[in-house]
Amino acid sequence: MKLKIEVTNDVAVSIESIRKQGVFDPQIVSMVLDLAPHSNIEKEIGVLRSKYDIENIGELASALVYGYDIIKTPEEKIKDYMERNYSLSGYEVGAYTEIELNGEAYAVAKFILNTLNVKVKGINL
Repeated sequence: MKLKIEVTNDVAVSIESIRKQGVFDPQIVSMVLDLAPHSNIEKEIGVLRSKYDIENIGELASALVYGYDIIKTPEEKIKDYMERNYSLSGYEVGAYTEIELNGEAYAVAKFILNTLNVKVKGINL
C-alpha cells in the first residue's frame, strides 16, 4: 500500500506555508472543512479547499501524516527528459560529435514544442 500522496506544487506550497504559521496538521484538515475565514492563511486554505472537500479530505490527511510527492507538470517532465537525454558533453561518436547529434535532436524537440505552441522554460522559452 502506497502511503505517500501525490499533490500539485500549489498544494505543497500551501501546506508548508500554513505549517510555518504554527498550524498543526489536524487543524489544517479542520480549517479546510470549516468555511469560516482564517485571516493570514486564507489564500492557502483556499488552495486546499479548491482541491479537497468532504469526499476526498482523507487524501489531504494522508498527505499531512505520511508525506507527499509533488506532481511534475508536463513542462517540467519534458525539461527533465531533455536535460537527462540530450546533454552537450562533446565527445566523439563516429563521424559526428555528441554535441552535433544532441544539438540536432534538441533542435527537433524545440521545433515540435514550438509547432505545438508549448513553451518550456529552459528548452524553448
